[in-house]
Amino acid sequence: MAANRKMVSDGLGPVLGESLNSFIYRVLVRTGYRNFSTVLTSYGWVIKPSVPFEARKEFEIFDSSELLKLFERSIVYNQKISIFHRHFEHLLVPDNNTQSNQQKTTSFREVFYPMKRKGSAGQSAEISFCNKCIQDQIKQHGFAFFKLEWEHEARCLSHSKRLLKLGHTSSLAQIVNNIQQVLKGKIPLLSIEVQKNLHKLSIGGRSGFSFMATKFAPCAQKAVVKYLTNNSNYYPAGYNELVDYKLLNDIDRVLLGKWRLRKFINMFIEDFYEEATENDYDGLMTFLNAEMELVKVYYEDDIVRTGERWLVKNKNINCHKCAFSLTIGTNECPASKLILKWRDYPLEDRLVSIDATICDKKIGELDYQIYLHQNLQG
Repeated sequence: MAANRKMVSDGLGPVLGESLNSFIYRVLVRTGYRNFSTVLTSYGWVIKPSVPFEARKEFEIFDSSELLKLFERSIVYNQKISIFHRHFEHLLVPDNNTQSNQQKTTSFREVFYPMKRKGSAGQSAEISFCNKCIQDQIKQHGFAFFKLEWEHEARCLSHSKRLLKLGHTSSLAQIVNNIQQVLKGKIPLLSIEVQKNLHKLSIGGRSGFSFMATKFAPCAQKAVVKYLTNNSNYYPAGYNELVDYKLLNDIDRVLLGKWRLRKFINMFIEDFYEEATENDYDGLMTFLNAEMELVKVYYEDDIVRTGERWLVKNKNINCHKCAFSLTIGTNECPASKLILKWRDYPLEDRLVSIDATICDKKIGELDYQIYLHQNLQG
């Protein structure tokens, strides 16, 4: 920790409140690199910055946990995160052999530990700054940096003044020159006031949760979906029942209707959960208090180990005998470090997941039969 504090005081380590773009840029300048294409374009900051493949070793001197804190503070602005997203989705090692493994979040490994050169910089955003803050930073630290908040606000939160933004340039070299002037406490020519926030995103996504918030485990999500299916008193926009034209009996019709509603809720669970908190708060809280419990989880691999975080799980499911890992995979659950391998526990503990798969398959076939029957009816 003492070494990390010295890095910060020397101006090399990340500073609290600093943006991801600013930190990567400062390290590259400090270590003599002049390829800023993964951080900058001639327009401004890259929205999804990363360390250049060639400069990767320059960032290996930093504690990975400190880099993770910087990453999570920065990237949470740019992601739609909900309580039903995985705690550690941004830390999982990408599986190149599985096309279905599409991460919803930017990968920590891809940002700080790239395995290949980045093909293109992608989208970019204007560079905003507060000259008074820059001057204060130089006096306090002996160096200056760009704040994360400047990427998402029109005014300086410290001085209540409109931020300035760098004017458009014709080359990457010119914008680098302008940034260097800003970091020396100067205001480059063509700098103008920010009038409105063109790229502002809500912190933590639609539900206001961050990477550090309490999340729902897959077993808890499944129980919540079941609760919502049994207690939904309305059909949301976009949901329609299939007309079976008397192919089914009354029991089959009810069963299929519930199955289709459950699938729909699974697809839009954040919307249904939000609706339930507004219209059925007492019932939902009673259900959660009775059926759920909190456990501490963490993530660890060859690069980083996180601190403990809270996970809501179904108290009727034993993590050490998890039946859900058969169908979802251990990477889908933040409690995967608590899940034992299949050979470590009896077959009867696996049947819940297997039976559920068989039922879904059979009802899915029934759903398809209705489709064929509708065609026959014209």
